[in-house]
Amino acid sequence: MREYLHKGDEVDTLQALWQHCVAHPHEIVSYFHDKGSFHNTSENVKARRLGTKSTFHFHADSILRNNLHECNVCTARFSTQPQYASAANMWTAHCDYVRKLLPPKTYSAAMQTMLDDTLWNFERH
Repeated sequence: MREYLHKGDEVDTLQALWQHCVAHPHEIVSYFHDKGSFHNTSENVKARRLGTKSTFHFHADSILRNNLHECNVCTARFSTQPQYASAANMWTAHCDYVRKLLPPKTYSAAMQTMLDDTLWNFERH
């Protein structure tokens, strides 16, 4: 465990993971989310199981066989709309890819700026 925060959120965890990848670009990391733990529905249980199994599978497979070269991020299911997202927000990735992404603490502001610019340009035409 890197640190313990008495109060924090997902962005704090993702920022720490991103910083780790910046410092260690040749490593492989996995991210697990407590998807639906506070709302224990059968759908959330299925999503957690799917995400956990696939993330453990990809992480172990990439370490044992060194074959994560087929993708930058491996997950059970990946969506591109409305934004990039993985099933249950659990994934395994190369740090050399993760470190190229925006720092998580700046992501929301960057998305808002992009949306504002897009809307402004749309309204101008």
